[in-house]
Amino acid sequence: MNINRNILFFIDKEGSKETGYKPDGKVRLRIRYESGKIDFNVGYRADLKKWNNDAQRCKAGTTHGKKKVSASEINWKFH
Repeated sequence: MNINRNILFFIDKEGSKETGYKPDGKVRLRIRYESGKIDFNVGYRADLKKWNNDAQRCKAGTTHGKKKVSASEINWKFH
Protein backbone atom coordinates (compact mmCIF):
# COMPACT_ATOMS: atom_id res chain seq x y z
CA MET A 1 0.00 0.00 0.00
CA ASN A 2 1.42 3.35 -1.07
CA ILE A 3 0.18 6.57 0.61
CA ASN A 4 1.02 9.90 -1.01
CA ARG A 5 1.78 12.62 1.53
CA ASN A 6 3.22 16.12 1.79
CA ILE A 7 4.79 17.73 4.88
CA LEU A 8 4.92 21.50 5.42
CA PHE A 9 6.11 23.78 8.25
CA PHE A 10 4.44 27.20 8.31
CA ILE A 11 3.46 30.16 10.50
CA ASP A 12 -0.21 30.26 11.51
CA LYS A 13 -0.97 33.98 11.21
CA GLU A 14 -3.32 35.43 13.80
CA GLY A 15 -5.59 38.31 12.82
CA SER A 16 -6.91 39.30 9.40
CA LYS A 17 -6.02 41.48 6.43
CA GLU A 18 -8.59 44.04 7.53
CA THR A 19 -7.46 44.36 11.16
CA GLY A 20 -3.83 43.44 10.59
CA TYR A 21 -1.82 40.41 11.62
CA LYS A 22 0.08 40.00 14.86
CA PRO A 23 3.86 40.28 14.33
CA ASP A 24 4.33 36.61 15.27
CA GLY A 25 2.40 33.37 14.97
CA LYS A 26 2.39 29.71 15.95
CA VAL A 27 4.77 27.42 14.08
CA ARG A 28 2.68 24.56 12.72
CA LEU A 29 3.33 21.27 10.94
CA ARG A 30 0.82 20.24 8.26
CA ILE A 31 0.63 16.74 6.84
CA ARG A 32 -1.50 16.32 3.73
CA TYR A 33 -2.42 12.85 2.59
CA GLU A 34 -4.79 11.32 0.09
CA SER A 35 -8.03 11.93 1.97
CA GLY A 36 -7.26 15.02 4.03
CA LYS A 37 -4.88 16.99 6.18
CA ILE A 38 -3.91 17.39 9.82
CA ASP A 39 -2.08 20.25 11.55
CA PHE A 40 0.14 20.00 14.63
CA ASN A 41 1.39 22.78 16.88
CA VAL A 42 5.20 22.58 17.11
CA GLY A 43 5.23 24.46 20.43
CA TYR A 44 6.99 27.66 19.35
CA ARG A 45 6.06 31.09 18.08
CA ALA A 46 8.07 32.81 15.34
CA ASP A 47 8.16 36.36 13.99
CA LEU A 48 6.62 36.62 10.52
CA LYS A 49 9.42 38.84 9.18
CA LYS A 50 12.08 36.37 10.36
CA TRP A 51 10.54 33.29 8.68
CA ASN A 52 11.81 31.86 5.38
CA ASN A 53 8.80 30.37 3.54
CA ASP A 54 10.93 28.67 0.88
CA ALA A 55 13.13 26.85 3.41
CA GLN A 56 10.24 26.40 5.89
CA ARG A 57 12.61 27.52 8.66
CA CYS A 58 13.44 30.54 10.82
CA LYS A 59 16.13 32.78 9.38
CA ALA A 60 19.55 32.01 10.89
CA GLY A 61 20.82 34.23 13.68
CA THR A 62 17.38 35.53 14.74
CA THR A 63 15.37 35.29 17.96
CA HIS A 64 11.62 34.80 18.23
CA GLY A 65 8.71 35.48 20.57
CA LYS A 66 8.59 37.09 23.99
CA LYS A 67 11.05 34.51 25.32
CA LYS A 68 13.60 35.37 22.59
CA VAL A 69 14.05 31.73 21.53
CA SER A 70 16.90 31.32 19.04
CA ALA A 71 16.22 30.26 15.46
CA SER A 72 18.63 27.34 15.83
CA GLU A 73 16.55 25.91 18.71
CA ILE A 74 13.31 26.18 16.74
CA ASN A 75 14.82 24.81 13.51
CA TRP A 76 16.41 21.89 15.38
CA LYS A 77 12.91 20.66 16.28
CA PHE A 78 12.13 20.21 12.57
CA HIS A 79 14.63 17.38 12.03
